[in-house]
Amino acid sequence: MTKPTSDQAAFIELRAQGLSYAAISEKINVSKPTLLGWANEFDYLIKEQRACELQALLDRYNVAKMARVDTFAKLMSAVQAEIDGLIKDKQLMSIPADKILAMALILDKRLQEEVTDNTLQVGGYDFNDKNFQGVKVELD
Repeated sequence: MTKPTSDQAAFIELRAQGLSYAAISEKINVSKPTLLGWANEFDYLIKEQRACELQALLDRYNVAKMARVDTFAKLMSAVQAEIDGLIKDKQLMSIPADKILAMALILDKRLQEEVTDNTLQVGGYDFNDKNFQGVKVELD
């Protein structure tokens, strides 16, 4: 008996998400031997779906990263504005210089880390924006 293509599509999606054959078998009520056959038949589609899911994850990560960079940049601007105001009003002496400098250096370092470190770690693997160079990904 031929299984419906909806079962095959569900298999491709679930396998791309990393579910085991046993879990998929229970979920879509298809035997493991059939699933193993589909794995060979649809190997390319599974890998393609997995790549799409990884790209979506990287896209979400990059959006969050951009928000963090924006936040750190705003904080750095606020600290700099505060320092400029204190200098202008000649009130800089009321705040220990080491504290002002420490805050500026910490924010600057954190901002630099966000801008230069463009790597996402998922499940012990590193993913970066350079076309996944050096990435170890195991596809069953």
